[in-house]
Amino acid sequence: MLIHKIGSRMVMRERGRILVTRSIAGDMPRAYQLMYNSTKVFVNDF
Repeated sequence: MLIHKIGSRMVMRERGRILVTRSIAGDMPRAYQLMYNSTKVFVNDF
């Protein structure tokens, strides 16, 4: 994952920040959007 690749460089430099943005789509299930909402739930719980 991208976070692991960038994160290891931050550890080596002993500085840096990661900002993970989220969507409320994972909290509000909607019909016919199962796959999209499933990925949002994963990101929210990451």
